[in-house]
Amino acid sequence: SQQFYGSALKTGVAGAQRSPPKGFAWPVAGVPIAFVPVRGREVNEGSSQLNREEAVRVEQIVLGLLSGGEVSVADVGVVSPYAAQVRLLRRQLGGTRTGAGPSKAPGLNHIGLGVE
Repeated sequence: SQQFYGSALKTGVAGAQRSPPKGFAWPVAGVPIAFVPVRGREVNEGSSQLNREEAVRVEQIVLGLLSGGEVSVADVGVVSPYAAQVRLLRRQLGGTRTGAGPSKAPGLNHIGLGVE
């Protein structure tokens, strides 16, 4: 917020009101954000890149969060700067921007996947 918005961007929920959802081993208890290290290598696909190991880990995390029962598909968003990685994740998770396509979990075909 400070770096990009001059501290003008504010949350409507205090940190104490935002408990981490079940279904994922959060590295820091009580903090619902995590950076997950993944060993893998990026490969070129056309003018973009993808990392298969990272996509597998994202799939595991998303399915785990959904199975925890506190998160719905509408609560999940996956962002990647690489179009090839987004395509791979869509194939693995069954998500599309339009909500069409096969799914590995009930309602997962509506997960938001995009290049940001």
